[in-house]
Amino acid sequence: MSKAINGSSELFFGKKANGKREGYGSAFYPTGSNYNGEWLSDNRHGLGIYYQRDGEIYSGDFKDNTLEGKGCCKYTDGSKYQGEWKNGTKEGHGKYYYANGDTYDGEWKEGLQEGKGEYIWTDGSKFQGKWSMGEMMNGVFTYTSGDRYEGSYLGGLKHGKGVYYFQCGIKVEAEWEEGEVVYEN
Repeated sequence: MSKAINGSSELFFGKKANGKREGYGSAFYPTGSNYNGEWLSDNRHGLGIYYQRDGEIYSGDFKDNTLEGKGCCKYTDGSKYQGEWKNGTKEGHGKYYYANGDTYDGEWKEGLQEGKGEYIWTDGSKFQGKWSMGEMMNGVFTYTSGDRYEGSYLGGLKHGKGVYYFQCGIKVEAEWEEGEVVYEN
């Protein structure tokens, strides 16, 4: 059965009740995207898979046509996010697999890292700690050499009080500004 939308036609195959899509069905949109899954009152609602024309695929929970609940999105660049969604954005706990092999596992808010999380780079270095608006704020950065830094960050650089532990056992307590030591204890 087809339904006219904005002068174009959308194809829908599935159940209807009172003229509205209900239960399981498939919709094929004029944009080249399609959706297979559950419907409620003519909205994507429940479990489903949404295929975008550009190759992006989301599978998971929908609420009133929006990504809401748990789901997995595979992006066209090869990256993937698996976790919680709210109002169509990453929100709650989730893991992001970057196309270059890096990973972030932790809390999200409005699509950005927010709260506790762990970022692991492909070279094996990692940061565990607090994030705000997608940036490292305070935590432990472990280098591949075995050295580690515990302290504050600003704009991705050491900033504020921190302690640098060298693998050989030397410990340096310092005040940092934009990645550089400005005062050492």
